[in-house]
Amino acid sequence: MILEPIYLSTLLYGFGIVCLIGLTALYLNVLTKDGFLAGLLIGVPILVFGGFDNFILLLTFLILGSILSRIGRSVKRRYNPVGEVVGTRAWPNVVANGFWPMISSVMIYFTSDPAIKIVWEMFFIGSLASMVADTSATEIGMLSREKPRIITYLGSVVEPGASGGVTLLGTLASAVVTFIFGLLAYLISGFNPLTKFTLIGFSPLVYTRGSEAWMLSVIVLAGFLGSLVDSILGASVQVKYRCRICGKNVEVPVHCGVDAEYLSGIRFIDNHMVNFISSFVGGVIAVALASLI
Repeated sequence: MILEPIYLSTLLYGFGIVCLIGLTALYLNVLTKDGFLAGLLIGVPILVFGGFDNFILLLTFLILGSILSRIGRSVKRRYNPVGEVVGTRAWPNVVANGFWPMISSVMIYFTSDPAIKIVWEMFFIGSLASMVADTSATEIGMLSREKPRIITYLGSVVEPGASGGVTLLGTLASAVVTFIFGLLAYLISGFNPLTKFTLIGFSPLVYTRGSEAWMLSVIVLAGFLGSLVDSILGASVQVKYRCRICGKNVEVPVHCGVDAEYLSGIRFIDNHMVNFISSFVGGVIAVALASLI
């Protein structure tokens, strides 16, 4: 297997760009200090191994998430079951959202077979699209005038921000934002498998009229289904607690400075683990759907 060499200058260049962006995010209170360090571990491999196109998509997701989390911030502070500062990402959030895009970027570089490269490309965008869809649904859905309903039992309502809760506003926002993200992913030069690998003389996907629309549909659908899985896991197996001081249902074991009362779910499956799983599922769905084209 012949790989394009990674020079020290490339590593330093990638580290410098990610570090500069991370320091800016730290200054703007988008990241915590540990979130900044985790961002380096995630961002540098994506830029160096996955290429600038993939890194731009990761950056787009981060910017979208930051903007959406700041909309209606005062309202969201009242409904914050995960115990983090609204709009600020700590290391668990960074790793949960960025791990699979990072792994797929590394695999893109270390894979010589163009067909397998396409698989990892689609996995990359699918995992990110799932996070975009879930973030949009959560951040905009919390502003809905209608209380969320549990996705596994739509007759039951929950407080805004509760895992497993869905709203019409959040669902529509998820579809729109994911479509915009998918369109950007498709239009970025070099990312579209139908053009990228045809240029090097190999295309395992048969190019037909209308394939562009199908590939965009794959991205959007993978994001939507990945977000759906996130909600189902959040409603069924994610751990839930009740604060002994304020009485709120929360998703962290310590709230208001004291140990919270365990209610239900699997203890090691918290909100970050659910995001981690749904990101993986979004990538797998994208690969599965693309193989059907």
